[in-house]
Amino acid sequence: MPISITKGELTKEKINELINNAFEKNALQIEELTEGFFNVAYRIKLDDKSVVLKIAPSKDIDIMTHEKNIMFSEVEAMKKTAENTSVPVPNILFYDNNYTILDREYFIMEMLEGESLVSIIGKMSEAQKNEIYYDVGKYTKMLNQIEGDKFGYYCQTDKQGDNWYNVFKSMILDTYFDAERKSIAIPIEKDKILELLEKDKMNFEAVKTPKFVHWDIWDGNIFILEDKIEGIIDFERCLWADELMEVGFRTYGYNKAFFDGYGIEKLTESEERRAKWYDIYLFLIACLECDYRMYDNRGAYEWGSDMLINWVNELNNVSKIEMENACQAITSMIDRSEKSREKFSVGTSQYTLQKNRINALKIAYSLIISELEGNVKSITFKKDELEKAVAPIKSLISKSEKAIGKLSQDTWQYKMLDQNIKALYITLPLLTKAISELEEV
Repeated sequence: MPISITKGELTKEKINELINNAFEKNALQIEELTEGFFNVAYRIKLDDKSVVLKIAPSKDIDIMTHEKNIMFSEVEAMKKTAENTSVPVPNILFYDNNYTILDREYFIMEMLEGESLVSIIGKMSEAQKNEIYYDVGKYTKMLNQIEGDKFGYYCQTDKQGDNWYNVFKSMILDTYFDAERKSIAIPIEKDKILELLEKDKMNFEAVKTPKFVHWDIWDGNIFILEDKIEGIIDFERCLWADELMEVGFRTYGYNKAFFDGYGIEKLTESEERRAKWYDIYLFLIACLECDYRMYDNRGAYEWGSDMLINWVNELNNVSKIEMENACQAITSMIDRSEKSREKFSVGTSQYTLQKNRINALKIAYSLIISELEGNVKSITFKKDELEKAVAPIKSLISKSEKAIGKLSQDTWQYKMLDQNIKALYITLPLLTKAISELEEV
């Protein structure tokens, strides 16, 4: 395990002083817990119980932007979880942020009796693992049902906001700011990331309500006792966000048992796209950790860099064949909409609906053709025409995704809708790009 500079150790005398301040008694036994990467933690044996002492890094240590005020976040978040859900979490026994007897924050919580999942998973059967991950999904869902007022990191109120896309964009920008402070080379330029993010802006519009997100429920933060989850720890990086930021939704590690426990079969294409952006955010942070923690190896940076490059290439790459298939699907949608329009009288709401849909699909077709021909400048639509096309396209996506969920995958209707949805999702970023380019003129 990499050694982190943020984990400043204390003498036994100082630890005893902290314990005495909290309980008016001394520690009988002190053992450092080594699985964490940010805070230093100790198992403390008292005369009547065992507890965990967790100590934040010194104020002199340079930390990443998202890590500011996270011990206070953790304490408050664990209390909120205990008060609002049945998710098992250790009780907070003492918290001190007065900096009187120590130049850092610290808190003491009850000691869990079990072992971390990461330390025992190799000994577990597939059935046992599936049962655990099912419960992880169930507990994650409970956490995500807590709603907030604004998006952003839990106790960084100065960086919170009402619009999730804007807040998430600022989080991405924070990683590049942190990289510049340490002269860390991010393999993908900031402008490229922002350009791609802007193309996907419409996918983020579905996220309207800030949900409580733990964001770090990996196997090291899940404790198991007698084949059941005894507790979930390390809430320090929690935030108000899109629930798809949770570890269980990382697209490089699909776990069916987690999805079953959460209560969903799979993500929609739009959700999958957002989830990939949350992967990217994690990869960016991985690129930073080695330098901010001063690890004794570059493993995290190498992993983050490689994954970042692969994911950005995937998000950026729509093949020629996919675009040609999209054109065929949109042409078919136009034909069906024109036939449907003939059934309605001019001036009726149904006629107007089909008319707007046809106009939007024709714009979509033109944008894809322009991309295929590499002649984007040939687009002659006005800005208001492009903006009016957005709603019908999004409406078609919504209707198609609802309909496809009711169909068997081996039916022709499913295959047709699947092609339509893919075509419409190719269209959305092209619309955003075209509107953005006209705004710059």
